[in-house]
Amino acid sequence: MYPFLTRFTEPFSGRYKIMLAVSLAAAFLVSNVGFVELVNFVYPILGYIGLAIAAALTFRWLANKYTKRKLM
Repeated sequence: MYPFLTRFTEPFSGRYKIMLAVSLAAAFLVSNVGFVELVNFVYPILGYIGLAIAAALTFRWLANKYTKRKLM
């Protein structure tokens, strides 16, 4: 938890301790869901996000290919 929390707060500060308690509670709740249910929920969402990113990259590539001025 230390590397995760130090990205958002100063180590061992008051806010760090609050975020530690919240993170541990969230991890405990998610651990009780069950791996199969968690994968069935998260995997399709990540697939749709991947499709959206692929569509955006394809659009950008086509836009750059057919214009004189490069967009990026």
